[in-house]
Amino acid sequence: MKKIFSILFALVLACSFSLIPAVPVSANPGGVELVAIGDSTAEWTTEEKYAGDYSVQLSMRGGWWDSPNNNAEVQISITGKPKISDITSWSYRTISPDKYTVPIELNLDTTGDGEIDKALYATKAGDTPEGWFEVNQDTGHWWYGAGSPDNWAELQAYVAGHYLDATLVRVDLGYGPLGSNQAIDAYVDDFTLTVNGITTTYELEPPPPTKADILGDSGVPGKGLDKAPGLQKPFNPDSKAEDHAGKK
Repeated sequence: MKKIFSILFALVLACSFSLIPAVPVSANPGGVELVAIGDSTAEWTTEEKYAGDYSVQLSMRGGWWDSPNNNAEVQISITGKPKISDITSWSYRTISPDKYTVPIELNLDTTGDGEIDKALYATKAGDTPEGWFEVNQDTGHWWYGAGSPDNWAELQAYVAGHYLDATLVRVDLGYGPLGSNQAIDAYVDDFTLTVNGITTTYELEPPPPTKADILGDSGVPGKGLDKAPGLQKPFNPDSKAEDHAGKK
């Protein structure tokens, strides 16, 4: 009887997986996390998008005086932890209210221990165009934490002069500890980074669901779904479960 039940349950699993549409695996080589504090929110959305199917909506609900308790941002872990001196360009896309461009924060390791110990902030100076626009190493206006250099080369020189071989650990896109002095709704999408001529795109797309997520959404009972190690892995969109279901 136990053997028959096991076979039936296996068929249920296979059929459950085969009924779920394929979910593309986003190219987030370092990992992406949405972080919000207080009444602010950071959420995946399909309402606006520059590339792919999603962007991130950042909703600030606190003024600058309340910024430590109200902020929203996307935190992107950078693969390879490149030296600032080796970064030739970076960019991201945003829809922002006029004169309130979503800032970028570079989180650095200046001691070589792999931990963040220095943050540099920048935003786009001047008026903000409507719709999606690009903020990059040429338009970023460095005004906090780095002596207000006028361009990327000057920032690199500042970092080299103060922190030698500092490496980039994480990039945050959002209002973060800087906050804002009004309630703001903005969007951000794909971040690109060019290191020694090699460009990596960190796509801002939600991670694919795990097997446990799919089973739970399909109504499969089981208190252990969220703890079973094998079910915490992303579902393989190329699974052949449907082709092999019921076969020996």
